[in-house]
Amino acid sequence: VSVVVVGGGVDEAEAFSGEVQLDNVRYEKMDACPPNQYVPNKAKTYCLKFTATATNDVRGRKIEALDVFGFIDDVDGNSAATVNGDGNSRTVLSSYTGDVPPGKSEISFVVTVFKESYEKGPLKLRAFKALGAVADISARFKPFDACEVDPESCL
Repeated sequence: VSVVVVGGGVDEAEAFSGEVQLDNVRYEKMDACPPNQYVPNKAKTYCLKFTATATNDVRGRKIEALDVFGFIDDVDGNSAATVNGDGNSRTVLSSYTGDVPPGKSEISFVVTVFKESYEKGPLKLRAFKALGAVADISARFKPFDACEVDPESCL
């Protein structure tokens, strides 16, 4: 039997970072969704701007991007997030591509929710956290801009 030890004595890769605590998570309904925000059905969804206090305790380094996780439930306990319709999976709700300096800072991100869930009353937010990401990778998953959707409109 052969045993291979991987990572013994090696520091964590600098490209990725650990968990970032999100506290004081709050939201407000936006008048309109930002350009290029993923909106599965404009008639049945709203965009909410979330703001939170992020605590970056990752070895005193800034983090260049975050993937935000959490659960958003309506008053009946059903998932309100369009990216997690059944509420059973821990999926990325949103990406944040600004720098997160060491210590505490305020961040904002947008999540699309079902209109029906929002209109029932205050949403219940639970288990919010973020994981450090690499900005170049996060940028790959940004929605298409107008020129990418219709190149002739940008000539």
